Amino acid sequence: MTPDTPGYTGGHNWPRFIVNTIGSVGVAYLGKTALKAMIKEERPDHSDNKSFPSGHAAIAFAAARSIDKEFRKDCIWIPIAGYAAATAIGIERVASDRHHWYDVVAGAAVGYGAAELTWWLSDKMFGKGSNIAVGSSGNTVDVVYNF
Repeated sequence: MTPDTPGYTGGHNWPRFIVNTIGSVGVAYLGKTALKAMIKEERPDHSDNKSFPSGHAAIAFAAARSIDKEFRKDCIWIPIAGYAAATAIGIERVASDRHHWYDVVAGAAVGYGAAELTWWLSDKMFGKGSNIAVGSSGNTVDVVYNF
């Protein structure tokens, strides 16, 4: 959509996008790290026992889902490019014999789920109808809670 398109609502909320994307990647990282520690599956190349799930896929799909959530309304090709890049990373992990295909699928699910959780929590905490507001005025960051 362009500013001339009927129904165009304006630019992006860059601070929200950046915070949610960093949060999504962080939650994906914690999730994949916990699963690797519990499951201890051997890699296809037998180099270690940290194959499941793919951390690269988890982080790539967390970022791709965040891109999708922010840019889908403007141009469908932006999220398609994000998912294509994440998929290419997963394919590379299998092709380089570092992961089984199901490690990559599980990593993608962890990343996608992490982004969904992060954005949902953000909307609950800071979205419309929220009792919490965060803003900046000069050199300070203000947090307001409405009772």
